[in-house]
Amino acid sequence: MTDAILSADAHGTEAGRSAGPAGRGDLSFFRTTITAMAVVLVGGFVLQLAMARSSFGAPLVVHLHAVVFMGWVAILVTQAWLAAGGGVKLHRTLGAVAVIWLLAMLVLGPLVTLEAARTGRVPFFFQPQHFILANTITLLGAVGLVVAALVLRKNRDWHPRLQIGAFTLLMGPGFGRILPMPFLKPYAFEIATGVAVIVPLIGMVRDWRVRGRPHPAWLWTIAVLVGTLALARVLAFSPVGAAIFAASIRTRPNCIPAGQGASHPSLFCGMEEYRPRWGVRTSNPGRVARRLSVGSTPASSAIPRSESSHHEPSWTATLHCRTGAPSPLGAARGVNVSR
Repeated sequence: MTDAILSADAHGTEAGRSAGPAGRGDLSFFRTTITAMAVVLVGGFVLQLAMARSSFGAPLVVHLHAVVFMGWVAILVTQAWLAAGGGVKLHRTLGAVAVIWLLAMLVLGPLVTLEAARTGRVPFFFQPQHFILANTITLLGAVGLVVAALVLRKNRDWHPRLQIGAFTLLMGPGFGRILPMPFLKPYAFEIATGVAVIVPLIGMVRDWRVRGRPHPAWLWTIAVLVGTLALARVLAFSPVGAAIFAASIRTRPNCIPAGQGASHPSLFCGMEEYRPRWGVRTSNPGRVARRLSVGSTPASSAIPRSESSHHEPSWTATLHCRTGAPSPLGAARGVNVSR
């Protein structure tokens, strides 16, 4: 992607110098960068589908989420091509549509994340408590950069670079479907999202070649990217994060708070406590809640000793579920119940 962007921009470099920072060289670079990012993002989802790791049988909210977020990518790509081609008026009109689209993203982004946590659909290489907060905080960081780009929409240096910065923060799902995520836990989210830092780095290199120094918008992008990932990691496993997570999944049906007892837990229905602990590692941390226990015994005690490790943190859950009828599996301590 680096060579493609820099080579595609090379033909417009001289024009960029002669026409100033907002010259054709800049516009060509922005268009090429955004297009390349969109290709990587869409390619990740196509690869996932081609390898039969996903299907169209997802809940409706997931499809709505896909339409809205891919729609935003389409709007961004279209705006980049319009700006580079001189269609400034239509570019601005489409920008007004993008503002409304952004509101839908703010609703459906957290909604689909919560739905995944409540229904046990969080990928096993993510920790659900971290997944909820990291997705939401990263989205808020991207929206913040978009808002900054809108405020500075008349500044042709800052505006497109901040838009690219916002797109950078949303590249995680694309890279996450390309990278070997199971081998990247427990920091799979940070790696999949953080690898997109290559985009502002390319921008800095290009600016250095054309302008003699990198534009500060790239540094703002990197700062927001690193800041959101760090905040999510720290907050997720703090008491505040635990409280947010507990409140987020509390509406899951047939669940009762941990410690109140449940005579026959036999089905996955949610987690009241999800916290890091050293010394035990599960082979499937995203679904550790499927390892159930009887009465008030924590689910973490059901993890086999053969899965123990003293070198990385585990993510254990304490949960109690109420089912309609006693299950014969409920009498067995430490049983792994499949959905």
